[in-house]
Amino acid sequence: MNPQRPDEPVPDQSATIRHRWPQPQGTGPQQQPPPPPQGYVPQTRRLDYTPDLLPPVPEYEPVKAPKSAWWWVILVGGIALVIAALAVAVILGVRASSTTTAISTGQDHGPRVTDTGAHVTYALPPAWEQRKDNLTKPFTSSIAPKAKPAKDEGAVVVAFPHGAKVTGKASPEQLQAQAKSVAFRNAEFFAPQEGSREAVSTRSLEIDGRPAATASFRIVFKDATRSPTYVRIVLLYTADDAISYVFGMTSPDGKGERAPVDQVMESVRPA
Repeated sequence: MNPQRPDEPVPDQSATIRHRWPQPQGTGPQQQPPPPPQGYVPQTRRLDYTPDLLPPVPEYEPVKAPKSAWWWVILVGGIALVIAALAVAVILGVRASSTTTAISTGQDHGPRVTDTGAHVTYALPPAWEQRKDNLTKPFTSSIAPKAKPAKDEGAVVVAFPHGAKVTGKASPEQLQAQAKSVAFRNAEFFAPQEGSREAVSTRSLEIDGRPAATASFRIVFKDATRSPTYVRIVLLYTADDAISYVFGMTSPDGKGERAPVDQVMESVRPA
């Protein structure tokens, strides 16, 4: 019993008394907690361990979030890019093959001209003959139709070496440019009359596994009385460091007149 207040029990010295401060607002006046007894020291009483009374929570495997739709967009886009790249590669391969024509020995039949000076051989078309009476340097062989042409008309094919050894291998583009330049100079030699070049075309070739090139164009003369002329040339490597040319031209220009010249150019081989 508490001697000061007989109606109240004596406070337990080992118990911890906690008070909420400030006291919650109420309708009546705020009650102040009673002061602790003199000499009271707060203590914490340890209780026996009690297990958790809550039931165990079952473990669940995490649910995987569905893949985003962007994943499919990236996958489909990647496949489309691969297909597009393959298509471009095929197109470029077709274009490259269309600009390079491989010619092998043994495709031509009939008489041929073998030029030991230029180290080339080429076909002799029907009704054409080899001409030696009008050869001038640097030409080493020449053929022309047997029939005597009219004035300012006719056809001719000549062969000649480059004249100097070539240092290093030229690229296909360089060979095409060189063939075109040599064709221009020889066309001016055989037809010095003033005119313009039309339908200039160059193409890369491979003759018996060796680099080659061809160029062709049409000359339209300023003199309207003169028929246009068709010109074509073939450049080929006859050895590792030697180049030769076979040049041809015909006037008037027409499908029938071009045929013999083109036949000769398609038959050019190293000798």
